[in-house]
Amino acid sequence: MNKRMRAGLIAVAAVAVVLSCIPAESVVVPAWSVQVVDKDSRPVEGINVRQVWQDYSVESTSHEEMLVTPPDGRVSFPERKISTPRIMRVLGPVKNALATGVHAGFGNSCWLIVWGKDGLEGHAIYTPGQPLPASVTVKPRGL
Repeated sequence: MNKRMRAGLIAVAAVAVVLSCIPAESVVVPAWSVQVVDKDSRPVEGINVRQVWQDYSVESTSHEEMLVTPPDGRVSFPERKISTPRIMRVLGPVKNALATGVHAGFGNSCWLIVWGKDGLEGHAIYTPGQPLPASVTVKPRGL
């Protein structure tokens, strides 16, 4: 390999490294509006709704926000995005697998935990590629 070819390969490799470090934004979970209802489909006011989200491929900790339902029982959470260097889309899952072994998680995850008023509770889970649940039916704790 001559000097010119070696210099060209080094230049291409340097550009690839620089480009892989540029952050890319991705959506962890779309905007989610959900109504909390009781077993008779009536809206539940004043109950806690906590949204927890994480991209397990590149994040080691989750994020969360809690809202309290108004009289119509509906809360809305904004779209959740993260920005990570492109190289982390490759290295993140490898690091995750090495750190946690068979317990490693990958990809986006989001769920809602509903609790508080009169001992009622419920939950909903976001599955990427599936429609977001539009409601959560709460039941007395333990049932």
